[in-house]
Amino acid sequence: MAATSTTNAAPAPRPMTGVERSMCRGSVWPADCEVPEHGSVVNGALFFRRLPAMEAITTELCSVFSSQVRFRSLATKDGTWEPTTLDLNYHFVQEEAVAGQANAQRLVEDIIQQDLDHNFPLWRVHVVPVQDRRGLSIVVLRIHHCIGDGFAIASIFHSLARSEDGEPVKETALMRKLACEQQREQQTCSLATACNGVARSANRVRSLVSNSSVPFRPFETETKFTKPRAERGKGFRFGTRRHVVYVPAHSLQYVKNCKNAARMSVNDVVFSATSGALRRYCESRGDPAFVEGGFVRARALIPVANPDRGSQHPHDSLANN
Repeated sequence: MAATSTTNAAPAPRPMTGVERSMCRGSVWPADCEVPEHGSVVNGALFFRRLPAMEAITTELCSVFSSQVRFRSLATKDGTWEPTTLDLNYHFVQEEAVAGQANAQRLVEDIIQQDLDHNFPLWRVHVVPVQDRRGLSIVVLRIHHCIGDGFAIASIFHSLARSEDGEPVKETALMRKLACEQQREQQTCSLATACNGVARSANRVRSLVSNSSVPFRPFETETKFTKPRAERGKGFRFGTRRHVVYVPAHSLQYVKNCKNAARMSVNDVVFSATSGALRRYCESRGDPAFVEGGFVRARALIPVANPDRGSQHPHDSLANN
């Protein structure tokens, strides 16, 4: 594997957004939480019955990642993206083959505890081969949150999509949604632009009112799934390890069938499944909140992206706002 890869780097460093700087420095988290560096890293895993060759993985991912400035830039302490060359020996790690799936899962948990080196662009790929033919080999993609929010990173992953015959997928549901949003923003019709602006303003006002009223609304129900409110009031500290919860294999088409039958979104199906899992967990532990059959209120924290597309660089379509 070549040590470095030269790219058409931007001629000068580019400033980070405020959120990107905070993510990079770790100041987005309260200091008393003591969140380590790897707590700001987004980890993704791809499972393979037949693991591609390391050279193919490197070529495919580099072709996508290197098209974005920040994937080939250093996140500097002064809050800028400084273009550099890629050291492929750092960014792509071939792990030792493990015997079975359980070994691979333990190795993945060890990998996600590792900090990323700020002397390199803040992403890394680990390839975990599994010797057991019944097991699935794993490719772990690790990207620092300062590079992009979940929505932006999802768009990058979608560009990796391939059809069954190996050809790039030209369009996915997310790509169509992004294209429609961009088209609406670029509308030249003054009436359409005005209507879109009014709708956006109304939505912002509604969001402001909703978020501002949160402290005055009922808190979540005390359950055995969360720590007691009095204990939480003393502050949180980051746990000693991050753990991976593996969901049993299931068909994406099955999820889509549930979505279509209920006339809801995929997110609605995921939230419903998660709610059911939390209920079964609490019921199995004899949680009074569930056993007594009363109304249970639970809150989910959902980060919201607000990309500033107007300030984006031609070679940098990602953002973290």
